[in-house]
Amino acid sequence: MRMTIQLRIVRPVSSVKRSSAMYCDGLGLRELDRFVDHQGFDAAILGFPGLPYHFAFTHCRDYPVIPAPTVEDLAVFYIPEPTE
Repeated sequence: MRMTIQLRIVRPVSSVKRSSAMYCDGLGLRELDRFVDHQGFDAAILGFPGLPYHFAFTHCRDYPVIPAPTVEDLAVFYIPEPTE
């Protein structure tokens, strides 16, 4: 049996809707999955279909985490051609 390796970066956000829109509109990512109020969490998983890496944005309804990014929190995208 061959294992498929995947990478998912998960970040708490104050608004799943706004964060998803920013990454979809700005980078062209697609919403691959979404859930609402699953054990108190809402989330959207973004990426490109068929690729083994994703972003997940989460929001806890009961105990929301206030995101506090630092200058060390980076997501770097290498885009080979400006048209891509």
